[in-house]
Amino acid sequence: IRGYAAQVDAEALGYGVTAYVSMSIAGDQFGRVREIEREIAAYPEVLECHAPAGETDLLIRVVAKSPDDLYRVSEEIRLCPGIVRTSTSMFLREVIPYRTTGLLGG
Repeated sequence: IRGYAAQVDAEALGYGVTAYVSMSIAGDQFGRVREIEREIAAYPEVLECHAPAGETDLLIRVVAKSPDDLYRVSEEIRLCPGIVRTSTSMFLREVIPYRTTGLLGG
């Protein structure tokens, strides 16, 4: 068990849009990766960020109040120094919510 925390429903706070923003970092900027991660973490709409294997350098889950607000959030991220490309995929609906109970053999 990693800890206990309240799971706040972002939609109840007015953030009805959820999306993944995948981003690519310029090759000459990889020395700044930690700094870029800190810049991204400063956005309150960023819920989590992962460094996946493959073509994407960082995969960020964000929330927004509307599609227009999602555009604003993704553009602010794209304009961070060192980012050369982003791609945004908006969630249409949740099919399987986050879960770990199956891993416990139950």
